[in-house]
Amino acid sequence: MATARQKGHSTSTRTQRRSLRINATNVKRHVRPTGGAAITLWDTDLGGFGVVLGKTRCSYKVFRQVRGGRQFTRTLGGVDEIGAEEARAEAERLIALCKAGTDPGASPDQGGRLTLGGLFNEYLAKRNRLKESTRQSYRRCFDKHFSRLRDIDVREITRGTVLDWRDAIIGNVREEKGLPRTPSGPHDTTGLTTGDFAVTILRAMFALAIEYQLADLSENPAKLPKGARHKPKPRTRTLADDELPLFHEALQAEPSLVFRHFLTLLLLTGCRAQELAALPWSDVNTTGRTADGIPPHAIRLRAERTKSGRERFVPLSDWMLEELLALRALRGGGVHSGAAWVFPSVHESKHGHIHDGLSHVHAAADRAGIPRVSQHDLRRTYTSVAARLNLPYAALVALTGHAPDSRDVTLVHYIHLGVDDLRAPQQAITDELKRLCGLERPAADNVTTITTGVTHA
Repeated sequence: MATARQKGHSTSTRTQRRSLRINATNVKRHVRPTGGAAITLWDTDLGGFGVVLGKTRCSYKVFRQVRGGRQFTRTLGGVDEIGAEEARAEAERLIALCKAGTDPGASPDQGGRLTLGGLFNEYLAKRNRLKESTRQSYRRCFDKHFSRLRDIDVREITRGTVLDWRDAIIGNVREEKGLPRTPSGPHDTTGLTTGDFAVTILRAMFALAIEYQLADLSENPAKLPKGARHKPKPRTRTLADDELPLFHEALQAEPSLVFRHFLTLLLLTGCRAQELAALPWSDVNTTGRTADGIPPHAIRLRAERTKSGRERFVPLSDWMLEELLALRALRGGGVHSGAAWVFPSVHESKHGHIHDGLSHVHAAADRAGIPRVSQHDLRRTYTSVAARLNLPYAALVALTGHAPDSRDVTLVHYIHLGVDDLRAPQQAITDELKRLCGLERPAADNVTTITTGVTHA
């Protein structure tokens, strides 16, 4: 692609300038996110029409000077949202208006007011790469805190309006918890994270409105000044050594057998709650041979359920295998008979499996008489126990499912551990958790320890 200087657009843009005949074939061949600095590929035939290769997404754009007027810029859509020919046709229309001296951005193409609710719908429609869990989280937040404000014209919203809304959200959250609406000091942070999360959604919505010129906005009203946002402290809660036996004993009193096994396996596997909650039996192999592509004594976490977006296999220690066999016995014994999920929903659920065990882990901590823990605190406990065993760092990264730092060339490109390489570290972690929970030996003479070692011919 030869370097070219295009007519009809400002020379102040800092992105690299190259040319390309923009059509479906060339877009498919050459257009990819850069992972770094943006690159603009200008069309060889239509001045002012280009495709911007951003860090994570690529979009068709028009940059054109209106005759006798201002610089006009509009994002036409992502390359995965509209076709090249459709983008070209729209670019030709807009550029023709600019040449004639008409500013296409003088009034929205929609021909009417854009409401807050309409902008939220536009955001979800155009940001089609958002994970479904993220979409649901945004919807819950918007419906709870902004449902009465849906019909407000976005042009009427100022930074002061956003700050007032944030304060109201913080006050409502605190009121629900029986606290005064206003925090008493710098250490009283209840409600601040929720308020800031709501503002984060608004900021993303208004950024899209400005990018696509959906409304006449000169600035993002939800972009708060530095220092206005609360910076929550990272959670560091883990179960201490003297808390583990109390917590384990309290789990045995959990009324729901499904949640009893679920929380135990969260502690034993170190998995994220959403990874285990939606685990189907088809991704569990409790046999001593490979089945359906799953190694012996292992579970498969599919790419769409992991945070890293990569499929991985978790080896089963003896205690983990006992928990899964007990769950399978519940299924075969008529409890949740025929369920496809390892942790089926006790009540009616559109998913068919459990969704959140937070209330159950809180109840277990209350029964144990210890400060409350979250489901993710069990993952932190697993990782902390593993770290004390001086296990290889590469094994710890693989067992927790963390994506390695891209700058760590050795870990990314040279160390590749299979499920068999992780069996001994996994069992070592389980053995240490057994010791800490006071379960070093079988409870009775008629209890036999299950061996998960795999013998290769």
